[in-house]
Amino acid sequence: ELGNWRLTAWRSDGHMWALDNGVFHGFCSNTWVGHSEKFSDIILECEILYDGYGAADICVRGNRDADKTWEHGYNFAIGHTNDRTKGRIILTNPKGHHEESVEFNLNEWTKLTISAVGKTIQAYVKPEHRLSMIDKENRFPSGQICLSDQSCPKGDNSQCDGSGHIKFRHLVVKSAV
Repeated sequence: ELGNWRLTAWRSDGHMWALDNGVFHGFCSNTWVGHSEKFSDIILECEILYDGYGAADICVRGNRDADKTWEHGYNFAIGHTNDRTKGRIILTNPKGHHEESVEFNLNEWTKLTISAVGKTIQAYVKPEHRLSMIDKENRFPSGQICLSDQSCPKGDNSQCDGSGHIKFRHLVVKSAV
């Protein structure tokens, strides 16, 4: 039972998503799961646990039914720093906004807040560690929240034990109005 979330296959190796004891995770599936509701001005709060393998995304004001979900909303990529000592979040869509990143500790539950209020899009793990942009064009005024699990990089299944390398819990969506 995924509640208000629906699987939208992108590239699937047959594994999917699960909600176990309040923890939401993919199984190295390279798939997206999208919320059923559309949102405009929202605040998404959640906790993430990432071990540094593969990658994941959170897309706000996205389109869960699009072929390339990450291109149809404000997409935050979750990955690791170049030296693999920290996790990091960068804004990858709209393109040209990924110079900044927000870092967090690997293998620890980390509270993440993403807000999309009007033309201002932000993500932070602590109020003082904030990633922010103003989209003057307001390209994505509303849409769904989508999560991806890309835990097994293409061609490298060595770390893919089916447990998922990114986990989400305490997902709360609030209206920002």
